[in-house]
Amino acid sequence: MIPFFAYNSYIRIFAMLSLVVIVIKHFQKGNKKVYLLTLLFIIITFIINYISSDKAYIIRHLQLYVFLSLIYLSTIVLYLSIEKKKNIILIILIFNLIALIGTYFGLLIDGHASRALSKSGDGAIDLTEQGIGGYGTIYSNVVLIPVLFYLKTKIISSRFKIIIWLNIIIAIIVIIKANYLIAVLLIILQFLAFLFTRTKGINKVFLFVSVFFGILFIVSNVDYIENATRELVEGTTYAIKHRDFFNQLNGQESEYGSISSRAERYQRSFKMIFINPITGVLSYDDIGKHSNILDQLAQYGIVFFSLFIYLLINLPMQIMKREIEKKHIIIFITTLLLLGLLNNYPLHIGIAYILLASSFNLGFKKIEI
Repeated sequence: MIPFFAYNSYIRIFAMLSLVVIVIKHFQKGNKKVYLLTLLFIIITFIINYISSDKAYIIRHLQLYVFLSLIYLSTIVLYLSIEKKKNIILIILIFNLIALIGTYFGLLIDGHASRALSKSGDGAIDLTEQGIGGYGTIYSNVVLIPVLFYLKTKIISSRFKIIIWLNIIIAIIVIIKANYLIAVLLIILQFLAFLFTRTKGINKVFLFVSVFFGILFIVSNVDYIENATRELVEGTTYAIKHRDFFNQLNGQESEYGSISSRAERYQRSFKMIFINPITGVLSYDDIGKHSNILDQLAQYGIVFFSLFIYLLINLPMQIMKREIEKKHIIIFITTLLLLGLLNNYPLHIGIAYILLASSFNLGFKKIEI
């Protein structure tokens, strides 16, 4: 979670050993089915990728495997004592604040710093040593937001709620400032979903109608919207995407390729799904490589894709079955699947699962933190 430690080999080894110790020590608490299915998915997909793909892609799925391992770890956390859960929650929130604050100040100096971190190398190491988070920090916080709102409903401590609100507010500021368009769009969708779930009766109908006519107005007045929004994004990387997006809408060639190249990658994976939808094409070489959901379905076929989706939604679905108020979990699952459809999952998102598992407990609200 902490950018300072991102490329530190000792920290990586310590983190791995810590996970192994936790799993061994609390193995009886974890979901055995999820454990076996995670192990099966990792082993078989690794073998398939090793045999069928270019050797340059052997460790391409490593982040995804760590992410799935953290999901299994969250099934252990789910049944820990409330005292241990409180400690985990505090650690996650404090460390996340450190990452967000460091990233924010880094973005004040260089607004493109987080995007530069998407490429490994000496430049990325220098940025993380300054405390700047990249792709993982941004998208993990997008997924964390509904979990933070869920956690807020579980506690009565005003001081702890301040920490939660700081995480939410600073996360939104950093996400917007980091110039990740998909992250911003997901935040907007979350906001609309929260707003929709909080309104009742005629207000809900009014909100739905307003959104519908708002979309209709935008579609009918593309040129006006383009001119009205151009100045808002001038001087940011949004300006490039803005220009390419409206060029695409107007049937013109993308000037920078920021939209068309991504769309081409999605189309490539989507088309390959139909080559062999049962077993997949097996090779990773020609897949689009920009959508975990489309790529998994194209490479491994419907069977392992179904297993992948099961592992993603099993824990939140189990929690949702035992919750009266389900809106936060539904928004969490929706955000997660949309992110996987539009991008690749960074391993950091496993932290959102651990926080979700830590937040769930029937007696949690009775305890002052």
